[in-house]
Amino acid sequence: STLKILIKIWYFAITTLSTIGFGDFSPKSVQEKLVGSIVLLFGVVVFSIIMSRLIEILVSFKSID
Repeated sequence: STLKILIKIWYFAITTLSTIGFGDFSPKSVQEKLVGSIVLLFGVVVFSIIMSRLIEILVSFKSID
């Protein structure tokens, strides 16, 4: 069905954009790909938040000088 195809496309797009790669183990079913996509997006969001905070700290040190 169309939903299964969209989930497959979404999974491969998120996996590629998050630079995780496909590795030795990859999800086979649509449900596994959906959960994998959600986990990958969560990882990207957490990494982005951490990097944003780090950059804020570095900018605040630069403005002290």
